[in-house]
Amino acid sequence: MAISGVWTPSEVDVVGREEVLDFKEVGKLQECMQCGTCSASCPVAPFADFTPRQIVNMVNLGLLDVAMKSKMVFLCTTCYSCTARCPRNIPVTDVMIGLRNMAFTRKVMPSKNLAYYKDFSDMILRRGRLWEPELVLKFALKTNPMFLLAQKDAIINLFFRGKIPILPPKSGSDLKAIKNMVGKG
Repeated sequence: MAISGVWTPSEVDVVGREEVLDFKEVGKLQECMQCGTCSASCPVAPFADFTPRQIVNMVNLGLLDVAMKSKMVFLCTTCYSCTARCPRNIPVTDVMIGLRNMAFTRKVMPSKNLAYYKDFSDMILRRGRLWEPELVLKFALKTNPMFLLAQKDAIINLFFRGKIPILPPKSGSDLKAIKNMVGKG
C-alpha cells in the first residue's frame, strides 16, 4: 500500500523522530536505503497497511502520526527478523516498539489495543507477573465477549491438557522494584 495524501509542514513531527528510539541510534534511521529486506522478512507485513520499510520512511520524514496509527505498529510480533536481516543494521523492531509506546503515551492507540495494554500493565503492577487467563477474560469481556464462546472447545482442550493454570502465579520476587521502575512505587 502506498503512502497517500499530502502532508503540510505542520504535520511533520521532527522532534518526535528522536523520541521514537528514545534518542538512541536516530542517525541510523537515515542510513536506510529502502531496499525492502525488512519488509520481505516480516511475517505480518502481508496483513498490515504499511510495510516496515514504509514505516521507517515515515519516521525519517517525521510523519509520526500516520506511522503511530498504522496496523503494522500493532501487528509487529517483535521477532527481530527485520532487524537481523537489515544490511545497514537499522533497529526496525525498536522503531515499531517506540511507535507503539508513543501511541500509548499520546493516547492515539486504537481503543482495543489500549484496553489490552492497560490490563496487561495493571496486572504486572498488581502481581509482578502475568496470568494469561485473567488477561484474556478481561480483554474479551471489554472488546468481544462472544470470542470466549467461539473459542470454548479450544479453551476446554487447553485446560484438560494442563496448559491453562487454574490459580494465578505467586507474586514476583521484587514487586516493589517493578513499581519503582515504572514510577508507581
